[in-house]
Amino acid sequence: EKYRSYSEIPIGRVQELLFYPNAEAEAAWDADSSDSPPNSMLYLILSAGSVTAVLDDPTAAEMRPVIESLRSVLRMDILNTYAEAE
Repeated sequence: EKYRSYSEIPIGRVQELLFYPNAEAEAAWDADSSDSPPNSMLYLILSAGSVTAVLDDPTAAEMRPVIESLRSVLRMDILNTYAEAE
């Protein structure tokens, strides 16, 4: 399944999510291309008690805002927080 917005994701029913910054990055990963740039996919593994985020290089400077955003969101009780469509 593909979801275009947070509100479409059936939280509580999915166990794995792959996030890409754009269609080109998704196509490169789908083709198992060696041209896939580092950190062009974020892989989330969801369980009842935790979320595991997998990145090529989580120490890269451009990933700091992404990781901090995840930490901020995960401090919230996102399974009991309603998402609003914009």
